[in-house]
Amino acid sequence: MAFRFRFEQLLHYRRHLLERVEQDFGRALEKVRKVQSEVDRIESQKKLCQDLLYEKQCEGLPAVEHELLVKNLYGLELKARQTRKRLEEAIKEMEEQRERLIEAKKRLEMLEILKRQEVQEYRRDQTKKEQKLADEIAVQKTVKEP
Repeated sequence: MAFRFRFEQLLHYRRHLLERVEQDFGRALEKVRKVQSEVDRIESQKKLCQDLLYEKQCEGLPAVEHELLVKNLYGLELKARQTRKRLEEAIKEMEEQRERLIEAKKRLEMLEILKRQEVQEYRRDQTKKEQKLADEIAVQKTVKEP
């Protein structure tokens, strides 16, 4: 009789669930990277605008041009704040997905350990049965041989 794990369907389901959770975590991680890249790009633009404003002020900047640069800088700062907020949300989502991933791995590992234990127990029982059968055959041979 072959070994049959009583929770095989649950084990299969948990493996499938782990794959889905891994994919969700991957997407969340990619979103964090994408938003972080956007934050970096905006910060770089902001730095360039600040440098340009400083240069132009040193050269005697006309009021209209100064106002445009300040408005641009203000717009970039606003955009940077919004993007940083999106980054915080993306990081929070990624951390939640990480926790789900850890939990899914634990639940799968528990079943895999149980299966290994049951396989070992099954093999021990099979070995005992085989040994008992071999002992019975040996006893019958010795009884038949006078």
